[in-house]
Amino acid sequence: METHFKDNFESQVIEDSQRLTPLLAQCTGKAKEAIRSCVNLPLGTRYKEAWKTLLDNFGQPYMIAEAHM
Repeated sequence: METHFKDNFESQVIEDSQRLTPLLAQCTGKAKEAIRSCVNLPLGTRYKEAWKTLLDNFGQPYMIAEAHM
């Protein structure tokens, strides 16, 4: 599922710097709160850190990708 997410989401939003906003828009509750502060990180690291935070805190990449789709 993580590959499916990357194929569908990351291929549509080419620039890492533009990926955090749509990811935030798709998240709710604890997941959204966990990555909300990533907007304060340096531009090139925001999305990667948000994705890492979701994986670290919620641990099931297929569920993250499925929820996003």
